[in-house]
Amino acid sequence: VIASFILSMDNTRNFKQLTFIIYNMLGEEVKRVENIMQNEIEIHREKLQSGIYMYQLLNENSVLSRGKIIME
Repeated sequence: VIASFILSMDNTRNFKQLTFIIYNMLGEEVKRVENIMQNEIEIHREKLQSGIYMYQLLNENSVLSRGKIIME
């Protein structure tokens, strides 16, 4: 079981406050990492079960990226 993964971004200098949010398939927020200031950050799985999750990467309140994560 993988306990964490690395979130890697091209350039964070142009952004003020990045937030990475993971949602379950019901749309419920299950993890939030705020105040991301570096290009890479380790996201710990903690209690997230195996399955498919959705994510959003936000700069303040605007969505920069969204997609799916598959945790095995």
